[in-house]
Amino acid sequence: MRLRKELWLLVLTLAVLVGLFAPPVPAAGHRLVVRIDEPFEVNGQLFKAGQLTLREIREYSPVATLHEIRVDGRSLGVVLARDQATRGNATRDEVIFDRSERGHLVLTSVALQGHPVRRLYRLGEGEDSGTWQAVSQPQPALLASAK
Repeated sequence: MRLRKELWLLVLTLAVLVGLFAPPVPAAGHRLVVRIDEPFEVNGQLFKAGQLTLREIREYSPVATLHEIRVDGRSLGVVLARDQATRGNATRDEVIFDRSERGHLVLTSVALQGHPVRRLYRLGEGEDSGTWQAVSQPQPALLASAK
């Protein structure tokens, strides 16, 4: 019985020490959650009306941050948000879309109040791997057929 008490005391002491010396957890970055009432495109992929979430993960450089994009709770991955030199600081939080030739919304930028408007980019694929390309840039279509 005494061994069991000593073991619990050791476990409790270790738990307190871990709590005291553990590094602090960084605060979560900005998060924008918007409800889109019509079809929209993210990274070349078309989605029906739903919830779009952009969450700032961390700084990438002095002029860029990394953001996670989610649609209806499903993660689409991480994109780079880079300052646009032609625009000033945002006066409110906004998700910015352009209209495609087909008429649906295409996600292009994010604006967080007090920060520069930032254009969204994804990591390139294929031969261009390692380069950042605009999220709104058209993607090549893949066609398949079966006999």
